[in-house]
Amino acid sequence: MLRSTFLPQRSLRSFQLSRSITNTNLERNKLGIKQLDDLPTAKKFLGLVDLQLLRWPMTKFHEFFGNRREKLGDMFIFQPFFLIPKRIVISTPDLLSELCAKEGKLPSRGIYSSDYLKAREIVGLKKGISTSEDAEWKRIRDPLSKRLLRPKFLSGYFPKLSEIAKAALTDIIQMKQTHKDDLTPIVERLCLWTVNSADYLSFHKLTETELNLEMREYFEAMMTIIASFSDSYDRRISQMFSNKKRDKLVDSLHKVIKYNKKHIQLASISPKNPDREHITMLEYLQTETDFDEMQIVDTFISLLGAGVDTTSHTTQWLWYNLSKHPNVQEKLHDELHSVIGDSSVITAEHYNKLHYMKMCLEESMRVTPSVSTHSRVLTEDATIGGVNLPKNTHVIGDLYSMQLDERFWDNPLEFKPERWENRKEIDPFSFAQFGIGPRMCVGRRIAEAEMQLITAHLCMSYKIHLEKESDAKFDAIMR
Repeated sequence: MLRSTFLPQRSLRSFQLSRSITNTNLERNKLGIKQLDDLPTAKKFLGLVDLQLLRWPMTKFHEFFGNRREKLGDMFIFQPFFLIPKRIVISTPDLLSELCAKEGKLPSRGIYSSDYLKAREIVGLKKGISTSEDAEWKRIRDPLSKRLLRPKFLSGYFPKLSEIAKAALTDIIQMKQTHKDDLTPIVERLCLWTVNSADYLSFHKLTETELNLEMREYFEAMMTIIASFSDSYDRRISQMFSNKKRDKLVDSLHKVIKYNKKHIQLASISPKNPDREHITMLEYLQTETDFDEMQIVDTFISLLGAGVDTTSHTTQWLWYNLSKHPNVQEKLHDELHSVIGDSSVITAEHYNKLHYMKMCLEESMRVTPSVSTHSRVLTEDATIGGVNLPKNTHVIGDLYSMQLDERFWDNPLEFKPERWENRKEIDPFSFAQFGIGPRMCVGRRIAEAEMQLITAHLCMSYKIHLEKESDAKFDAIMR
């Protein structure tokens, strides 16, 4: 499996949760569970700290939540330390559906660490697409949704995105032959590919083929920023009192701001595209929104921060799952040649006909999800699962458990893309890798297209196979 110091190693733990978990709304009400504090929770040592959490680093929380779910049921309190507010973890599509129904038109995520928010303030970043709330969030989100979630948004960009994917793939094939067992350069190149794609859509910037000093500093700074997003989950209390991480975060934000400002300035003096459908994201933000320069910079930071690790990571898992299932790979190969033929470029018309390709991606994200949770903070008092939860309660949807639960999926551990042929039979709340509702991932169409393009080019010319049979391992990405 592809590994690198740039991406956390993930560990695939195959488990099926027993059907004996029957903590339904009706049974909760029979037990008299009506308030938050009536929900089950783990015991704390001296009432202060959850010692069991010491066994589970933050990147293993997908396993931790699954372990707790087996013991406590589908809805329980998660509180690592007595000073940290109680969070509620839910683990069924019905409960997630209730949560989404109660989030309203202005949902709140509210999961960012105080270090990240303070660092943003220090470098002069206002609240942006990922950190703002209420009406300010809607003001920023609406023009981005209007552009990025339109079905035809990417149509004119496919030839160039296809070219970027092919260039990355050519390098990866050569690296595999040169570096043999050292896959670090390959993972770095995959990450660079996601940055190249984003830079082209943002600035029409030319493709980089290697991590030069500027790109390496930029990418490492982005990884520092991404890692800080979810520090609020971290159980390591000592870090709560350290400023070292914040100082590094401030330095990283300065580097990323500098990079984006440089390319904004370069793109601003370049000839403008008369085709308004295919202008850069930068030109769109400059002409169609009231964003100032720092808000535009922050938008690029947020979009790239949400997509670099998840997109490259999910692509690796898709390749891994295809390598383990040659029959699926053969069927995909047949579709690709039937739809694309001898064309060296994948167009939007081709892409829209690659139905099995999309099924393979969705099934891979279900079996080996890169994102393990769905997070919301209640903006008003609400009743979920028959339990009254006060305003500002942080609710975490345990996506990892739901996507591998035999109550919601037939043979859930089996990699079977064909299950997606009958989408109407799949509960939409049992699969939420891009989120659900008004605050779902605004860049999902870009990510889906990138992953399918590079995989299509790979599978048209090569067969993927494992050189060494082993159990794949992964860490989760907390969002």
